[in-house]
Amino acid sequence: MKIFKALTEANIKAINEAIAETKWVDGKATALGAAKDKKSNFQITREDPVFNKKVLPLVVKVHTSPVIRSYTFFHKLISPRLASYYDGGNYDWHVDVALMEHERTDLSFTIFLTDKSEYEGGEMRVQIGAGQVASFKGKKGEIFIYPSGLLHKVEPVTSGERRVIVGWLRSKVKLHEHRERLYNLNVELGKFRKELGNEKTEALNTLYHQMVRDYSE
Repeated sequence: MKIFKALTEANIKAINEAIAETKWVDGKATALGAAKDKKSNFQITREDPVFNKKVLPLVVKVHTSPVIRSYTFFHKLISPRLASYYDGGNYDWHVDVALMEHERTDLSFTIFLTDKSEYEGGEMRVQIGAGQVASFKGKKGEIFIYPSGLLHKVEPVTSGERRVIVGWLRSKVKLHEHRERLYNLNVELGKFRKELGNEKTEALNTLYHQMVRDYSE
């Protein structure tokens, strides 16, 4: 799981202006199975022409940026959408489905369009191990990326609005532990390269790319 800076104030302003041109729909429309009884929010999906034209390009730009792509090994963006929670809106404990749009969902993401100071409640809780739950409430413009197989929830928003972009990714590297290993190695390699230069770190660079080749599909 990682948090990165994803959108600028100008990006968020453009997204909010686009939202004003269309309308929200009940989030239950995209919920599958038992999730319909757990989900209480409003959404704007990729089927909306305004989202498709004015918001989607910014989401794609986020996921193709070098820093974020070095963590996700981005292959395909799956079912992105805007989501709004207010007046008690929440999403109870659930796990994201393994296949969407005939693609495997390796990673889930949330991009925060409102700052954590702008609403009460709305914490995202993720079960990361037996009896262990991590809690996240992002700053405006941040993206939170986590493995899609983890149980998670959004707590009720008791005041203000929690406005986000959510979606899923198919990664070129299937296993989460492999992605983490490659990302951490690449971060350390960058530190050594800055200190020692390219020539003295070429052996580590070669090892990194050998591992990428071994782990990728």
